[in-house]
Amino acid sequence: MKWRGWLVVLLLIGLALARTSILFVDQAEYVYLTCFGRHVATWDGQSDAGLHWKWPFPIESALRLDRRLDLLEIPTQELLIRDRDDSGADKPLPLTFDLFVCWRIGSMEANGDAQAVDRFVRSFGNMERARAFLRSQVISRLKVELSQISLNELLNTDPARLQLRAIMERIRNAPYPTGSTDPQEGLLSLQQRADQLGMAIMDIGLKRFNHPIQVRSEFFAKIREERKREANLYRLQGEELASKIRAEGDIEAKRIRAAAEADRIRLEGQAEADSTRILNEAFQKAPELYRMTRLLRAYQKMFADDRTQLILSLDHPLLKWFKEVPGITPPGPSSPASTLDPSRGSILESTTVPKPPNSP
Repeated sequence: MKWRGWLVVLLLIGLALARTSILFVDQAEYVYLTCFGRHVATWDGQSDAGLHWKWPFPIESALRLDRRLDLLEIPTQELLIRDRDDSGADKPLPLTFDLFVCWRIGSMEANGDAQAVDRFVRSFGNMERARAFLRSQVISRLKVELSQISLNELLNTDPARLQLRAIMERIRNAPYPTGSTDPQEGLLSLQQRADQLGMAIMDIGLKRFNHPIQVRSEFFAKIREERKREANLYRLQGEELASKIRAEGDIEAKRIRAAAEADRIRLEGQAEADSTRILNEAFQKAPELYRMTRLLRAYQKMFADDRTQLILSLDHPLLKWFKEVPGITPPGPSSPASTLDPSRGSILESTTVPKPPNSP
């Protein structure tokens, strides 16, 4: 019976050893294998996924690390940025910033993930320490960048003046002092520093920035002042354009009026010439009609003004044709000619007017 008990114990120990010797590698992870603390292999889930064998614990140990992208959200940071007061002098303005970092364990170079995993494990050992390192580096570099820009480069209606994307790129790629005494490592960008530690930074972005409640009124006053300046600029540009349009309109109106006046003078001259020609022809054909027409025109000019009053006798020569309408006949040898009596200053017609009945 004793040997059966020992057999069961040995079987359980063998199953435990076999369980620790069988290792399954997932596609979304790295497996870092060590033998008594010494690195012996790194299995990448992208190329080495599946079942693997190792010496049982404690001879060989496996550390699993996530190979997927990790989104690190940095807590809200209240930082200072340069602004200008009403006098134009610089003054600090507090703002709150929310940032994120997209990173993963590995290298930006192809086929360099195995060495990057080894550097990561030797530098940090786990994800939390790496996140803390990235958080401190991004915040310190953001402080340096904000000290070199003003509020107008973060908040502006002109897209060409905005520097948000450029600031994020400088945080990632601009060289900064590392604090090392080695002159070759004196200036490194965050991307280069992360690569030395076995990390690949894919992106750094700004989720939002806001103002604390303490400076809200001042911040809104700054926005109103900026909008007022832009409105005044637009008004000045509009007034300048309106003046230009009005000047062009006045010039065009003067040109049109001058052309119309020239046409009027030309047409009036042509009409006068035609009128004179027609009257001359009429005088040649019917002199009496011509004289009557001229007299009627004189009547029209005389009585056209409502404010003119004439007190005349019914026997006045001007009213002669109101009582007697001369007979108009073509000129000929038997037609008597009209004469003008210079003593009375009136036109005397030789046409005989028939007398009314019962006249003496």
